[in-house]
Amino acid sequence: MLTIIMKGQNLRHWLLGLALFSFPFVSLAQNGQERKYSEMKGFVNKPGFLEASPERLKSLKLPLGFTIEKWADGFEKPRMLAVGPQGQVYVSDPKKGEVLLLQDSNKDGKSDARQVVMKQDKAHGLAVHEGQLYVVTVREVYRAPIQANGSLGTAQKIISDLPDGGQHPNRTLYFGPDGKMYITVGSTCNACDEPNEEAATILQFNADGSGRTIWARGLRNTIGMDWHPQTRQLWGMDHGIDWFGDDESKEELNLLEEGRHYGWPYIYEKGTRSPKDTPEEGWQAYEKR
Repeated sequence: MLTIIMKGQNLRHWLLGLALFSFPFVSLAQNGQERKYSEMKGFVNKPGFLEASPERLKSLKLPLGFTIEKWADGFEKPRMLAVGPQGQVYVSDPKKGEVLLLQDSNKDGKSDARQVVMKQDKAHGLAVHEGQLYVVTVREVYRAPIQANGSLGTAQKIISDLPDGGQHPNRTLYFGPDGKMYITVGSTCNACDEPNEEAATILQFNADGSGRTIWARGLRNTIGMDWHPQTRQLWGMDHGIDWFGDDESKEELNLLEEGRHYGWPYIYEKGTRSPKDTPEEGWQAYEKR
């Protein structure tokens, strides 16, 4: 048996941090009242690796007019892609801390050349803008000029103090139709009061790293987003809060707008209040989504 006696307002958040383990019984004292929690177990399901064989590719169902084929393979854990001005493809591998350049030199529709063009610890998000490749790590942003052969010139660090990673260290980086740079910063936790106001946000910068501002808030981890080609509206997919069960707190597709708060950690899906957390300042500010 494990018995824990603690005091404080954030005990529930602390308890959730233990969720990858299993405890027979936990007793907590809060505001003079004893609260008992029964056993809690957490599971992480990871898909197994399957080769992209011709048979598996044929089994995929695609929209009308689309085809699919294998262009490159032999990677360990590739993450993000960006396409250069001459069709070069850049791939990030944060586990190795590498950015790779892939090219189809004989134009047969398959990659036949690859090289490491940048090494930065936890390199993840990529974007090409005005002839330069931008690379974001956990806390830093680099940019380097793209040479005629696809290699990179000397990299310049333009941002060095993004928030710490915590539970969501993978940053993504995009350039909007306005020429501004947008960086997604996930939360450090599942559901908590963040000590850094820039956590769980989308940050906006000028292309040189200046003009820093919080563009949208209350987003647990919006890794993928893009602008509609006609309306120029920004849409993004946000991760839902964990530990609500298999069918609760689904991932969200959000229309993202400047200055909006999207509810995390108090509101999820279409206005559902979190049963675990109540904002001290009340619900109103978080429900105007």
